[in-house]
Amino acid sequence: MAEDVILSVKNISKSFGDLQVLKEIGFDIHKGEKIAILGPSGSGKSTILRCINQLETYDSGEINYMPPASARQMATE
Repeated sequence: MAEDVILSVKNISKSFGDLQVLKEIGFDIHKGEKIAILGPSGSGKSTILRCINQLETYDSGEINYMPPASARQMATE
C-alpha cells in the first residue's frame, strides 16, 4: 500500500444467493481525499460500505486499512 493510501479495496465480490451484487470492486482512498459512491438503487452501494465497515462478509477480495499512527511508529523502530 502506498504511504498516503488510507483504505485499499481490492477485487471485492459479494453475492446473496444467486444475485451477485459486487463483482471485483476495487479502489484506493488517499489521505485528504473526499469520495462519493453513486449508483442506481440495488447497485451495491450500501453493500460495499457494509463490507468496508465489517458489518457484512464478502466472498472474495481484500480490504486493507491504514494502521493507526502508533502502530506505524512501532513498525519503524
